[in-house]
Amino acid sequence: MKKHFKALLPVLLLTGLLFGLSMTASAEDSKEGYWVQNGDRWWFQCTDDWYPTNGLYEIDGVGYAFDQWGYMMTGWWKDPSNGLYYYFDLNSGAMQKGWVWDGAWYYLDPEYGYMYSDGFYTIDGNDYWFKPDGSMVSGWYFYDFVADDGWPGQWYYFNQNGTVYPDGWLWDNGYWYYIFNGTMMYNVFTPGPVTGNPDDTTSWVFDASGHLVYGGWTWHSYPDGSGYWSLANADGTGYNGWLWENNHWYYIDNGYMINNTTYTAPDGYTYAFDGYGYLANQEGWIWIGDSEYGFWTYTDGNGAVLTNSWKWIDGKCYYFGEYGNMYSNGTYVIDGVECSFDHTGAWIQ
Repeated sequence: MKKHFKALLPVLLLTGLLFGLSMTASAEDSKEGYWVQNGDRWWFQCTDDWYPTNGLYEIDGVGYAFDQWGYMMTGWWKDPSNGLYYYFDLNSGAMQKGWVWDGAWYYLDPEYGYMYSDGFYTIDGNDYWFKPDGSMVSGWYFYDFVADDGWPGQWYYFNQNGTVYPDGWLWDNGYWYYIFNGTMMYNVFTPGPVTGNPDDTTSWVFDASGHLVYGGWTWHSYPDGSGYWSLANADGTGYNGWLWENNHWYYIDNGYMINNTTYTAPDGYTYAFDGYGYLANQEGWIWIGDSEYGFWTYTDGNGAVLTNSWKWIDGKCYYFGEYGNMYSNGTYVIDGVECSFDHTGAWIQ
């Protein structure tokens, strides 16, 4: 102990002033006393024959922990009153604060000394992640949780010094990854708009493991079992434009295959695509949506649909809105005139 003391057989005694420490101390808690060594253990004897047990106490401005018998603790100690962990010097028993190495890096709150754990913390302007056991994370780390939307957890990547990897590309173990806000991107991702380059609309295709995909189709699934198809170029960028494959036309928008919807292409026409992504290139009715939600639209022989237009079909007149959606079962204002339609979509004259 780095204090002046005098030897008294068979124990050593050190004087000091004790404060009860429940994160903050008050002057009314102060007690005069002295340190006593018993073998290789220390305890603090107050002048009124009382000694501290089972908790944190401040002595001469330094925090200490004492067990149920009153012996000073060293190393890790869990406060039974709040479940928080603290670390005390192995020699002096003084409460440690800041960074501590004990087989891994740990961080102790600079004011109160408790161990940071299980989450993100900002330290000196840098973000770090600490595991549930308090050890600092470096490299890959999977945070296991289920989000409100059903997604099961998220991968993060940290530099070897524990700081969050900066936004951008990461080459690791033979694969390219993209890290954003410390998290590994997967599926189709367009970094430009979220990284301060809104004019950069280039999309990249990643598989479920976060690996950049070099060409071909990839299925991306959602927690509910649904999902979508993407198509990557040979350099990993998302394919963009029309594609003729297996006797069908597809349209790919920055990697995303358009399906089960109507879509306005760069040529200004709106086209209908079925659930497989096939262009509806036969004239006639097509249902867009699922069994519960959707709308009817009508395509010409080239897959285009009417928008904001009237059309006579089999002796009945129909109106199709902005997305090619047929109006039905209600009254709508069209060009300033109220028009009514029955449940089949036919105009009621």
